[in-house]
Amino acid sequence: MCSDVKNDSVSSDSMFILFGLPREIRDLVYAKAFALLNLPETIVLRRSRYHELTNMIEDETEASRIEQRKFPGIVPAFCYTNRQIYTESLPVFLRDLRVVIGSSETMRLFAHFLNRVPAQKAFCAVTHLTLEADVIILRTAETLGTYRCLSDQIELWFGNHFLDHCPGLRHVTLTYPSARFYDGKTMEELAEYILKMEDGVDDRLARLAKLPEPKLCEKETVIRELAPTSLFHLARLESVTLVCVGGNTFTRDHGLAAQQLFKPLVDWLNEERTKRGVNWEFNIVYKEDDIELEKGLPGHMGWGTE
Repeated sequence: MCSDVKNDSVSSDSMFILFGLPREIRDLVYAKAFALLNLPETIVLRRSRYHELTNMIEDETEASRIEQRKFPGIVPAFCYTNRQIYTESLPVFLRDLRVVIGSSETMRLFAHFLNRVPAQKAFCAVTHLTLEADVIILRTAETLGTYRCLSDQIELWFGNHFLDHCPGLRHVTLTYPSARFYDGKTMEELAEYILKMEDGVDDRLARLAKLPEPKLCEKETVIRELAPTSLFHLARLESVTLVCVGGNTFTRDHGLAAQQLFKPLVDWLNEERTKRGVNWEFNIVYKEDDIELEKGLPGHMGWGTE
């Protein structure tokens, strides 16, 4: 396996001494080895939106599928000395590492990486997680069933599903795009209408003027489809940040404050926190710029900054 970090071979005598130590001491040895490498604190798993779309639609070669399944070479080389060192050191490597996931596809890639360590120990080691706007949260298994038609061969991973697999999480950031808070039928009609527009400016403006006002989803729909219920399964959780992105394009034209758009979800989270008596910190960030939604953030797979 490849790695960005060079390492001298480990002698059999060194391994014999290491494996003779208690497990707690071995973990301290691994932690010290990682500290000496002075590694960054954040990994970003985000492919460009163009890359993901073209791969789904055009790129069907076996080589491309293998390339898409590759995890970036960030794990230090000494972890690959043998199977035991790998399975013991990887959870230590993940502790306190900030993980930023850009889409449901890269979430699936990360899940496959974590599954290399048995007994869910790598999942349990993840403590800091950011899910960006292209990650589909999905509340329930019933909602998940809607997406199974995409492919019977693809293992699907979504936000709540992944959170449930990471009981050691302490800090979680969830990003919600404004489009998910509008009625789906209205948005489909809007998209279809825009696709049919002619090139003439006057004609386009005339058509836009006839478009119906976008309708907001009912609170029940928002909660049923978008609520991050798995947050309340995390016993070690210390803080949650909700990043609400966009909304200004529609709200500016219809006299609606961006806060109103996301209010059903924010209210539900506050109500659940009170009902369940949790004491984790809850922060809300409103981002008015829609560029992140329209073009997507730059692709980046590997060490980075959040």
